[in-house]
Amino acid sequence: MYHVNWKNAEPIPAHNETCFERDLLAVILPTPEERKKFEQYVSWAKTYTIVPHTTMQRHTHNFGEFIYVLNGRGAVEAGGVRKEFKRRDAIQIPADIPHAFVNEDDTQVVTLLSLGWLCARMGQEPETKEAGPDAGPTLEKVRLYNWYEHESFKLGHKKTLWWTEIGKQLGDTPEERMFMSHFIGISVVGLDLVPDQHPKGEIYFVDQGHGYLGVEGERTDVEEGSMTLIPGNAVHTVGSTLPDQQMNLLIIATYSELEPWAES
Repeated sequence: MYHVNWKNAEPIPAHNETCFERDLLAVILPTPEERKKFEQYVSWAKTYTIVPHTTMQRHTHNFGEFIYVLNGRGAVEAGGVRKEFKRRDAIQIPADIPHAFVNEDDTQVVTLLSLGWLCARMGQEPETKEAGPDAGPTLEKVRLYNWYEHESFKLGHKKTLWWTEIGKQLGDTPEERMFMSHFIGISVVGLDLVPDQHPKGEIYFVDQGHGYLGVEGERTDVEEGSMTLIPGNAVHTVGSTLPDQQMNLLIIATYSELEPWAES
């Protein structure tokens, strides 16, 4: 199973030593052949930890980037504008927009999950470049949304979970919705979700709690910080294991009109 907990990946100084980077794909998919199998729906998966009173080096990517705030509070700066973020905020940053992340706290680190897709730029390797001091595009193109505070949760999947779709909140067009995200909470002990299967691959990230994940009959325990790649067309299921504890999952796939968690 393609699985890692970001906390167990080796941190290395990055962005001119303004943060610590963990390359999750390098752990899950150590060979070019393995990465090739997943490049259509994930070409970049890293975490960045920013220490107090530090601004991450200003930079750009040749791909659209999805940021999820794992812990801490801070701000994203682009085009001379800034937006503040906090735990469980999701941020979409289009390709080629210079940006930087800021941690102004006195004691707490900020940790960000960064996921990227090359999409229309298939055939290119993911690339990050240092950006100069020029203002660049405005921050109006950068979307920010907190799924945990939203009221649009729906009951779905044979009434086994609640889910909300963040992809439609972060973009208005298929081009802007470079991915489709679902955030779900499971609160029934030992519950097996109705087995699911669809053409698109997905990323399962455990935001809170403990549980298990099964893929093609192989089952593994998952906990906060776990990330698992689900291949396209693989039969998979998930469940919560601890009494009276909800497990929150961040489930991300490339954009599709399909609503896999819709009530049936």
